[in-house]
Amino acid sequence: LSSIWGGEKRIKATFKFFIYTFIGSLLLLIGILYMYLQTEDNSFSIVSFYRVQLTVQQQFGLFFLFFSAFAIKMPIVPFHTWQPDAYEQAPTPVTMVLSGVMVKMGVFGVIRWLLPLFPLAVKEFNGPIILMISIGMIYASLIAIKQDSIKRLIAYSSIAHIGLMAAAIFAGGTLGLQGVQVQMFNHGINVIGLWILANAIENTLGTRKLSELGGLATKAPTMAILFVVLAFANI
Repeated sequence: LSSIWGGEKRIKATFKFFIYTFIGSLLLLIGILYMYLQTEDNSFSIVSFYRVQLTVQQQFGLFFLFFSAFAIKMPIVPFHTWQPDAYEQAPTPVTMVLSGVMVKMGVFGVIRWLLPLFPLAVKEFNGPIILMISIGMIYASLIAIKQDSIKRLIAYSSIAHIGLMAAAIFAGGTLGLQGVQVQMFNHGINVIGLWILANAIENTLGTRKLSELGGLATKAPTMAILFVVLAFANI
């Protein structure tokens, strides 16, 4: 969808997205196959995976295989570089699927797979991972401030939002997990709304540059009001 109906640099962005996703999926597949071999009944059932008793060394190795895949999917800095290009070059409906649904699968994977399968590894590495995520949130936010393209602005701010969810997961506690699930829903609604609006602005005014949107309230007052509402909701 992206490579056929995307923007001018769609082939490069799509290929980069494919490479990142392929590598992450390959690492995840290796981890899943190893877990399969450890099950008593040779099953791919997640329940069977939960019953496997892993040593500390096994947990550490498998944790990095699974975490690398989910970190690319969310994405977490420094595994994020595919995301702004893919979001900018993909058609708006595709971008809505990527940001509203696909990245949440990475967050869901951490909750459903990492936490119950590798608790010792999570406890061992949660500190460095939270630090890495926090640095990434600040980094992505600072880059977002400098963006002139509304699509890249949304893309980089989304990295910070997902980072906040990931940090809450690794911080531990029931309250954090509940907050993440609420925030996954919130972010899905808000970011899809922003993509719809960004597409409407580009189709109406012929630009996606913020520097060229002066007087939007005069030309399209309803669109300007929606822009403000969604921006505050995103904050």
